[in-house]
Amino acid sequence: MEDQVDLLEALWLEANSDDEEQETIHGLPCNENLQLDPMSETEQTMSIRRMTAQISLKLLQERDSGARSAILLTMAANINHVKNLLQICELSKDPKTTTHELFILRDGVAAKTLWRSQNLSHLIALNATEVLARRLVHFHQDESLSESGVISAFWILSALATKDSKFSWQFGGALKIINPLLKRLACKSLGLYPILQVVKALARNTDVAQSLGGQGVVQTIVVVFRQVILKKKFCPKIKVALEALFMLAKCKYNVNLLVAENLSRDLLEILQSHKANLCQKRQTFKISGSILNILLHIISNNQGKANFLRDNGTEILKSFCQDLTIKDRRGDRLLSRSWTILSKCRTPKLLPIADDFSPMQFDAPEVHWKKRSSGCYSSATSRETTPDTDDDEVADDEYEDEYEYEYEYEDGEDEEDAFAEEMPGALTGLSKTSSKVFKAQKRSDDELRASYDKFFIELQSLMGGNGTEESTPSLSSSVTELYDQLHTERVCGLYLFEDIALPDRLFLNDASGPEEFLHQKNCNIYREKLLKVLYNECKDNSRSSTNLNSFIHDNDEPSVDLDVVYDLDQLLDPSHSNVGFHSRGDSLQFESRFESGNLRKVIRLVHQEYNLILTPDVNTAKHHQWFYFSVKNMRSDQIYTFNIINYEKTNSQFNFGMQPVMFSQLEYEQRGLGWTRVGQDVIYYKNEFSKSMAAGSNYMTASFKIQFPHSTGDVCYLAYHFPYTYTRLLTHLEVLQCSKSQDTYLRIDSLNKTLNNHDVPLITITSNNDNARPLLERKLVVLTSRVHPGETNASFMMEGVLDQLVSDSQLASVLRSNFIFKLVPMLNVEGVINGCHRCGLTGDDLNRQWDKPHPILHPSVYHAKGILAYCHQILKTSHLPDKKQQADQPFLFCDFHGHSRKKSIFLYGCSGDESWLPSDSDRSTNSSHTENQNKMLADLLHNRFQGFERKSCRYAIEKSRESTARVVVWREFKVQHSYTLESTFCGFSKHEYKGQQIKPSHLSSMGKCFVNALLELAEEQESTSVGERKLQKIIVTIPDLASQSRII
Repeated sequence: MEDQVDLLEALWLEANSDDEEQETIHGLPCNENLQLDPMSETEQTMSIRRMTAQISLKLLQERDSGARSAILLTMAANINHVKNLLQICELSKDPKTTTHELFILRDGVAAKTLWRSQNLSHLIALNATEVLARRLVHFHQDESLSESGVISAFWILSALATKDSKFSWQFGGALKIINPLLKRLACKSLGLYPILQVVKALARNTDVAQSLGGQGVVQTIVVVFRQVILKKKFCPKIKVALEALFMLAKCKYNVNLLVAENLSRDLLEILQSHKANLCQKRQTFKISGSILNILLHIISNNQGKANFLRDNGTEILKSFCQDLTIKDRRGDRLLSRSWTILSKCRTPKLLPIADDFSPMQFDAPEVHWKKRSSGCYSSATSRETTPDTDDDEVADDEYEDEYEYEYEYEDGEDEEDAFAEEMPGALTGLSKTSSKVFKAQKRSDDELRASYDKFFIELQSLMGGNGTEESTPSLSSSVTELYDQLHTERVCGLYLFEDIALPDRLFLNDASGPEEFLHQKNCNIYREKLLKVLYNECKDNSRSSTNLNSFIHDNDEPSVDLDVVYDLDQLLDPSHSNVGFHSRGDSLQFESRFESGNLRKVIRLVHQEYNLILTPDVNTAKHHQWFYFSVKNMRSDQIYTFNIINYEKTNSQFNFGMQPVMFSQLEYEQRGLGWTRVGQDVIYYKNEFSKSMAAGSNYMTASFKIQFPHSTGDVCYLAYHFPYTYTRLLTHLEVLQCSKSQDTYLRIDSLNKTLNNHDVPLITITSNNDNARPLLERKLVVLTSRVHPGETNASFMMEGVLDQLVSDSQLASVLRSNFIFKLVPMLNVEGVINGCHRCGLTGDDLNRQWDKPHPILHPSVYHAKGILAYCHQILKTSHLPDKKQQADQPFLFCDFHGHSRKKSIFLYGCSGDESWLPSDSDRSTNSSHTENQNKMLADLLHNRFQGFERKSCRYAIEKSRESTARVVVWREFKVQHSYTLESTFCGFSKHEYKGQQIKPSHLSSMGKCFVNALLELAEEQESTSVGERKLQKIIVTIPDLASQSRII
C-alpha cells in the first residue's frame, strides 16, 4: 500500500510542478503484488482518496498543460504504474476513489493522447477489460458508483475494444448490465457514445450479438435512436448507434427484432433528407453506409422486404442515387450498396446457361455420395459459403477501401474481415475453465511404417534397412520436347484437350522483364457501369424516370437471341460435335480446351464487347475465379471489352490495381516478350445476374478493355494469373533430377494416385556429403503447395524453393547439410489439370479436410498427413543402436497459398494465446519462449525480402479454421512452426516494391528467401534448447553468408 501512496504522491507532484522543472519519475518503486485492505480506513487510505481526487481535478482543469503530460507520461513509463492504479480501482470499495481512479485511467487512453497506445498495451496486458467488467457488475448491483464513474469506465472500455483481441470474452460476464446501463445513460450526452461503442465491439461476434438482443439491447437502442439521437440530426451518436445496430443485425434473431420495430421507415426518412445533410464529410458518408448495410439485413427478412417496399424504399433509393454526385470511392460504395438492396427486391435474372453445374462431371466413388447424403460432413468449401477459409484472414486498417464489402445475409458471402470472429470463449460459449480439449485421431505405428517407410529410404540404412539412391539420369531432349512428351504420356483431363497452350511449353522467365505498376482505377467507368446496371439502361445509355420501377417490378423480360460465339457445354456434348463454335465474320474466336483452361461460354454484345462465363469447379455449381483461354481473329485497331459476369466474391483486387495477364505468340516470336499485365478500365462490380432463384444473391462482373498488339495471325492467351500446369511441374522435376550436383540427394516418389490415376509427386532433398550433419540430427521440413488449384502463385514460390535447394551455392549446401526436406508441390493435381479454382474431382475444398481426410476421396491430403504423422511418431521414437532419439519432428510445416484480397506476401501461424479453444493456451503458458520463436520467422522473412509484409501476419486460431492444414498440424503433431504462406495475386503496397504488380520472379525469390530463413530459425531454437549454436559453427565457415541469404 505504501507504493500506492508513493505513486499517487509522485503523480500529484508532477501535476503541481512548474513546467520548466518537470521530470519523469522512471525510478518510482513499483510493487507487482500490491495489496489493499478495503475495510481499513487508515491514514493511507484517506490519502489515496484525497490525492486521486486532486489528480483527477488537475487533469480535468488543465487539459493542455505540461502537468497533464507529465502525469500521463509517468503512467506510460512502467506497466506497474498502471497496474497499481488499476488495483486501486479493483480493490477499493470507496465509490469516490474508484470514480477518480477511472477518470485518471480514462485520461491515459484518451483519443488524442500521445501515450494512448502505450497505456492501452499496459491495460490489455493486465486484463483491464475483465477487471472493469467485474467492477461495473459490482457497482451496478449496489448502485454506489456515480454516473461519471460509469461513463469513465465505458470510455476506457471503448478504447480497449479497438485493440483487445479478447474483449468479448473478457467482458462476457457483464453482458447482463449493458441494457440497464444503456437506459440509464441514454440522455447523458457524454455517456451514450462510449456505451454504444462497447455494444458495437461486443456485437462483432454473432453469439454475443444474439445474447444482447435477447436482453433487450436492440429495442433499447431503437428507442434511444428515435427519441433521443434523431433530435440532433447527423450527430456522432447517430453514426455509432447505426454502426452498433448494423453489427447486431448480423444475427438473424436481431434482424427479426428490427423488422418488428419497423426500423426501415426511420432509416429511409434519414436517407430522404440526405440533400440537406449529406456532404463530403466522412462522418455523414459512414452514416449513409451504415443505413444501407442495415437495410441489406432487414430486407433479407420477407416481412422486412415488404415493409421496405410499402414505405416506398425503391423510390427513395432511386432519388438517393440520382443525387449522389460525389465521384470517389465513398460514393461508389454507397451506389454499389444501393444496387445490392434493389437487386434483392427484384425478380432474379439467371445466367444464360442451361445448368449452374459444371459441364465437367466426374463419377466420384460411392462413399462420397453416402457422406454427403448422411450429412456427416459439409460440402460448403468456398469463401462464398464459408467466409473464414484459411487464406481469407483479417484485413489491415490501412486497406479500408479494399475491404469495404457488401454484407449479404442470405447467401453467406464475405463479411468485412475487421469484424471477423474474435477470440476464445465469446465465440463458442466456452469459458476459461472449459474442459473441452482437442482430440487427435492417431494412426498406429505399424500402419505408418507399412505405408510410409518407402518414402524415408534415405534413413533406412541407419534404421536397419537397406536404403538406396537412384542414379542421376541425363536429359536427352529439349525442355519443350520433354514437356510435350510428359503431357502426352502422363496427363489426362476429364475431356480431350485440343492442344497444348504455347506459353506453358516455353517455361517463360520474367526476371529480365520490365516492372509493371498497379493499374489506376477509372472511377468514372466504374460509376457508369454501376448506373447502367442500376437503371437497366438501354445500349444508347438513355435514361428514363420509369426505368428503375420497371426494372424492379417487371417479372418478364423480352426474350433476346444471344450471339453466342463459344459454348463449352455444347463442345463437350458428343451429340453436338463442334456446334459450340459460333464465330462469324470479325468475331473473336475463343478456346479453353487445354490443360488448366477455364472458359465456359462467350456471348458477343455490340461494339466488340463480350460477356464471358467461367466454368465452376468439377461436380459443383460455384468457385468461379480462375480463367485461362486463348483468343484469335483479333484486330489491332479495335478496342475489345471483356466482361466476366459470374464472379462470386464481393470484392476483388481488380478494383485496386490488379490486371489480368496476357501472352501474345507474335510478341514472343518478334520481341521475346512473355506474360505481361494488360487491360484498361479494369473494374469489378455487382451485376444483374442472380446465382439462383433466391433474389439478391447476385454475381459480380470483372470488366476490362484490351487492344491487342497484332491483327489476324496472332494467338493470345489471357489468364487470371500466371499459369502453372501439372505438366510444367513434372517437366521441372525431370530437369532438376538431371542437373543436380553430386552432393545433392534428390528423390522423386509418387505419394499417391489421384482419383483419375495421376501421380502426386513427393520430393525428398538433403545432402550426400559425408561432412554434413548426421542424418538423424537433421531437422525435417515439410512443405506443401497448390491445394487450391487456382492459386498458381503458390507453385512459383515452391519452384523457387526447389531451385534454391538443388543449386550449387554454398548456402544451398548448408541447407541440405542441416535439413531433410519433404515437399509436396501440388496437392490438388486434378483440380490443376481441369482448370478448377478451389476444389478437386469431388467438389471438396481439400484444405478443409485435414482433420479427417478420407483415404479414397482425399488421398493426397490423407497421405501428406501420413508423412507428418510418420515424422512425429516413428522418427521421434526410432530404436537406434545407441538409443538416441530424434528431436521433435517435423521442425517446420508450411502450406503455400494465394490470397485474392490483400497485397504483398505474409504468413499465418498458430498461437495458443490467440486460440478460440482454451486448452490451446496451455501450450503457450508452458512455452512462452517457443511462442516468440513461432513469430520470429515473419521477422526473418521481412528482413530478407522487401515484398514480405510483417504487419499482415496473423496467428489466431478460429473455430472455423480448425480443419485447415496449419491448425491441424500445429495441434495434432505439436509442430510449433506451422504456417500458411500467402501471396497476393496483385502487387505490393509497401517498401521497395511499392506500387508494382507481382511477377513470377518475385514469387521465386520469396521461395528462396523462405528456405534461407530456416537456417537462422533453427539456430535460434538450438541455442535455446541445448545452449549450443551448432548451426553457427557450420555457417561461420562460409564467407558473406548473410548477403547470400538476403534478396531485396
